[in-house]
Amino acid sequence: DIFGVKAIMYCLGFSMIVATATCGIASWAMQTIASTSLVLFTTLFMLFVSRYLLMYAPPNRFGTVQGIYLLLVIVASCPISALGLLATAMLPQGMDAYRIPMLAYGIAGTWSMTLYGIYYCFNPAPPTPPLLPEDERELAGNFGCATLDEVLQVVQISSKQELLKALSSTEPETIQRLVASIDAQKLAEMMAGRDVEDIAKMLEDAPEADDEDDGGAGDDDDDGAGAAATSAA
Repeated sequence: DIFGVKAIMYCLGFSMIVATATCGIASWAMQTIASTSLVLFTTLFMLFVSRYLLMYAPPNRFGTVQGIYLLLVIVASCPISALGLLATAMLPQGMDAYRIPMLAYGIAGTWSMTLYGIYYCFNPAPPTPPLLPEDERELAGNFGCATLDEVLQVVQISSKQELLKALSSTEPETIQRLVASIDAQKLAEMMAGRDVEDIAKMLEDAPEADDEDDGGAGDDDDDGAGAAATSAA
């Protein structure tokens, strides 16, 4: 959050270059550097993926998007990994049987990361995830609202970007602060301005949203929305 996604990308490229340059050198010091670089790359890559998906997937779809992404990565990487193992088996026995495939993958990965970095610089992620109308209704419904603009007024947050970031958080403290910031009076005023049919439909849909959402602020938010709706009625 402090340095941004671009900084993570630079570190990924640097660690890949270091690992590629040192993986084929027969030295414990060089192998230690190579292993450390690869561990750093793996850690930063998982961090990059989680941050990247948050910029495109709304909070209620994050788990689905992450699962599909991991599935695609596994399906795509299996034949590539198999090709490297096949090359190791076919090459003459010795260090080159391992060095050549590792260098080939390292060079290909470095170039791929460089090209993607250039692409990302010219095509940055949107400031907030794109939301379908049903996604916005589902997220807003957890607060007893019809749109996220109404949620911003109820929880007293200035921007959708900040709201979606809070909704995407896995930290219980962030969710608790978000729930605690709900202005019950403001919510009751919004409820009072709605038709009885709209309030009834919103309350009927709330349990379905709770069943689909296994964690987060859904239960507490719906309790607050229900109390405000009762007050408004």
